[in-house]
Amino acid sequence: MKLKYFLIFTICLGVILSSGCNNKCSNNHEHFYIEGKCECGETDPNYVPHIHNYIEGKCECGETDPNYIPHIHNYIEGKCECGETDPNYVPHVHNFVNGKCECGETDPNYVHVHEFVDGKCECGFEEESEIDKLLKDEEGATEFRVYFNYMDDSEYVMVTVSLNKVVVRPNKPSRDGFKFLGWYTDESGTNLYNFNTPITKSIMLYAIWEEIPFVDYTYLLNEIVPNVVSEDFELYRRNPYNDDIHLAWVSSDPQTISPTGIVIPGDETEIVTLTMEVIDDGYSTFFSKDVEVEPATFNELRSGRTIFGYYASYNFNGYTEDQLKCNVINLSFAYVTYDYKLDMNSLNEQILYGALAARKQGVRVVLSIQGYGDESKNFKDAASTPENRAIFIKNIVDVVDKYHFNGVDLDWEYPGWFTPLKKDSDAENYTALCQELNTALKEKNPDYLLTAAIPGGAEGFKRYNLAECSKYLDYIHLMTYDLEASSKVYHHTALYANVGKGTATDAAVKESVEIFKLKGVPAEKIVVGIAFYGKYTTPVSSTNGGLGSDSKTGKYTTLTYARIKSNFLNRVGDTVTEYWDSICYAPYLYDSAYNYFITYENARSINEKAKYMRKNGLGGVMIWELGEDSSDGELMAAVVSSMR
Repeated sequence: MKLKYFLIFTICLGVILSSGCNNKCSNNHEHFYIEGKCECGETDPNYVPHIHNYIEGKCECGETDPNYIPHIHNYIEGKCECGETDPNYVPHVHNFVNGKCECGETDPNYVHVHEFVDGKCECGFEEESEIDKLLKDEEGATEFRVYFNYMDDSEYVMVTVSLNKVVVRPNKPSRDGFKFLGWYTDESGTNLYNFNTPITKSIMLYAIWEEIPFVDYTYLLNEIVPNVVSEDFELYRRNPYNDDIHLAWVSSDPQTISPTGIVIPGDETEIVTLTMEVIDDGYSTFFSKDVEVEPATFNELRSGRTIFGYYASYNFNGYTEDQLKCNVINLSFAYVTYDYKLDMNSLNEQILYGALAARKQGVRVVLSIQGYGDESKNFKDAASTPENRAIFIKNIVDVVDKYHFNGVDLDWEYPGWFTPLKKDSDAENYTALCQELNTALKEKNPDYLLTAAIPGGAEGFKRYNLAECSKYLDYIHLMTYDLEASSKVYHHTALYANVGKGTATDAAVKESVEIFKLKGVPAEKIVVGIAFYGKYTTPVSSTNGGLGSDSKTGKYTTLTYARIKSNFLNRVGDTVTEYWDSICYAPYLYDSAYNYFITYENARSINEKAKYMRKNGLGGVMIWELGEDSSDGELMAAVVSSMR
């Protein structure tokens, strides 16, 4: 029995040992076969030579792929290019969408057409922008475009620049509420453009802005600008609390409130919008306010006490206290254009504001329209037809209303200037102009004045149909001056005539008034002229100071009263003798040093004219011209005193 078990043990041990010899060598290791051979030299008895089929970098024989890179499988038709098969793959007919099946297979015949949404196709391709199109240059181009993008691609300015030239920096732009930082090559404002860079391609430059923090200056506007005004007020040019901040002003009606705060009240309450521009570090914000302007008020014009004063633009220098005692200022002159409108160029802004300021003192300001001598041609044409008059009158009324004048004064000197009197229709047209202009003015404002300057003397009145035109005129300013003669030495503005001895004709002031009354002009519409100037002629006879003697030259030269006083009256008692003509009620001077005869007006002659005017129930007196008085206002004071 023991022998039996021994034999069985021996046989089993032999089998085990025999089996172990296939996997271990004499060096006692486990064989690792590559292509059927271990590195120890032992061959794999089970190896069958074959072409390796690598799956995930390894053949089933144990051989590894030296080129294998571990990766995420991309299966196409259920197989990765590494050889791995997709265990979930189901064989199918490909359904290509945009050239690709959901299994990953691509359509070899697919041609992609981009469909852009917000400038981008789902394939990832971005659409060419308008800016890219603008900046495309032709091959070999020598001229390029530089685009200045001022704001959000909405406003471009393009300039052309030659190759390797530099683009000129544009003027600094402005934008309400923003500060300009500069021109940049990108919209984000990262790269500031260097304007010294030579241009080699078309480029787009972007204006970059920084929003200015808003500061509400309404409080300052309310401090500066009253709610209701009737007098001038100051519109500051700098912030009174910060001298570095500048202020600028815009008025919706600068003829009523100027940008400096001058107030010219109208005839009714008006609302004017003032806009304050606050300029801080070169950048602006705006604030507006409505202001009520109270209307001007005027006293009734009293017959026999009314003073009209012409004030020429070339002499205007503001008003003295006595000048503001005039009831009406005739601002002189506007002119007539070839197209029947008013030329206001001689009355600049400073003159208009200064002259019309008298309205705040209750003084009416009338616009005087001149056409003298050859300049009267446009006046003649404007009055010549109903159509021309309509254009002319509309413009007159518009100007009166715009600037707040109290009416107009016609100084057409003279109707009939260009044609013989008997053949001329100017007198008829003058009357038609007065009638139609009166209607238009009174419809606009019944208080508007329509007056006219008409020459005195024995001849001038013949150019007018006085009875008819006076119906439509509120006052006629009788130009009772310049009445001297060229052949003799006479007064130019005497109250009474002394024919052949002191006056050229029998038509001095008194006689001129009587002619006008005889021709149908109501006495209360006649205004007597007073001259703030004189005239001299030389040489003359020394007898009686030259008055009534022959004129050696027939020429008279005009002198303002200011010059008469400073150059001659201050020498009375020396070489100058002062005379009073008790018949003509007129003064004159004789200068023996220069053999001058000077005819003029003084306080005494003014007082006599005022007395005559009141005694005869006339409308008042008229002065030509306020700016010719002496610096101390001697003649104006005499007018005021005599008209009390």
